[in-house]
Amino acid sequence: TKYLQEHSILNSRQFGFQKNKSTENALQEFVNKANYFMNNRCHALGLFIDFSKAFDLIEHREMIKTLQKYGVGGVHLQWFRSYLENRKFKVKIAETFSNDQDVLCGVPQGSQLGPILFLIYINDIFKEIKACEIWAYADDLLILSGHRDFDVAKTRLQSDFDKLAKWAHNKGLVINAQKTALMHICPKNMKVMDPISIKYHCCECLYNLIQRQNCTCRDIELVEKIKYLGVWVDNRLTWKIHISETHKKLNSIMACMFRLGNKVNRNIKTTIYKALFESTIRYGINLYGTAAPSHLKKIESQQKRCLKILNLNYIPAQINPTQYCINGFLTPKGFYAYTVLTQYFGTNEHKILEEKSRVTRSRQQFKTPIMNTLYGERLPEYCVPKIYNTLPEELNSLIRFKDFQTELYRWLTGTHTRP
Repeated sequence: TKYLQEHSILNSRQFGFQKNKSTENALQEFVNKANYFMNNRCHALGLFIDFSKAFDLIEHREMIKTLQKYGVGGVHLQWFRSYLENRKFKVKIAETFSNDQDVLCGVPQGSQLGPILFLIYINDIFKEIKACEIWAYADDLLILSGHRDFDVAKTRLQSDFDKLAKWAHNKGLVINAQKTALMHICPKNMKVMDPISIKYHCCECLYNLIQRQNCTCRDIELVEKIKYLGVWVDNRLTWKIHISETHKKLNSIMACMFRLGNKVNRNIKTTIYKALFESTIRYGINLYGTAAPSHLKKIESQQKRCLKILNLNYIPAQINPTQYCINGFLTPKGFYAYTVLTQYFGTNEHKILEEKSRVTRSRQQFKTPIMNTLYGERLPEYCVPKIYNTLPEELNSLIRFKDFQTELYRWLTGTHTRP
């Protein structure tokens, strides 16, 4: 994928199977846009699209055409044709094998080239979406439509979804309507009384506008919560459900850790804690780290219990308690601050220096915009300068990223001196 990224062949909204891109990046962009809409009192309609066996339905002829479109030709195209075609498979039941059958579609499973070919195959999908926002992690697609007028947001979403459905049909891909979900993301005081429906039109309706007016095609299910890329998203973006599900998962992990007792030393316990317990907390922290303190308190309480179970609940002499840690281990609030600070290190994005009206000895601060809603206070243009303004000057003056990471972690955990 290096060549594809360097030459900007893949759309920037595709986050799958690429260096320096992850599920958390895709989720972050979606959540930032949803918070932006709600901060501006807009209705946001999110369509979470599921494809049925997308990797297995790639038509080989269409794949070759797509490669030609992106400039692959000659001996290289012949190589790809040889790679995809003339493959066979058979089925084994007990000790009996079926006859060989030709593989007419799909990319080879388990290969390094398979995911890359899939990204190229679906790259045109982003051009179909004109009025809405779209993000993808491989075949996990999300379309978001936002407007102050609910009917406008709904019309735009239906229009772009119809275009996407046509594109999928022409490419031989199948949208799983049963697993595709619709969510109305808005504050409590912006509810809509009329029924909310987005239709998944059949082929006849997609190509016949007259028939579409009175069709009985399937309505996409309206949900209040959905698990997308490993994170539970609710229609108010409170993150209460995700924190609750994380709480349950951490309980299961703690049950396993309880059996360790004093069978292993402190270093091994710390390694196990970070690999299982801490990694669970860290995933999605860039999203749910903005949740209400009362929700995050549940995770912190579990941390204390887990550290006590592992006998890691004492504070070493060289560690000073801070608001970001428990006994030298970062809390969700600490991980959120660490994630934001490292993500925006070395960039001037959202870092506008305040103009000083008079000369003072205090260091210059970054300008924090005034936000009137909780959703606005979750946007990076507010969070980034606010958190950076809490850093001591010696941290802000660091140039090398690795030095910043090390010293930032020590500052957050209260370990101020180098070993």
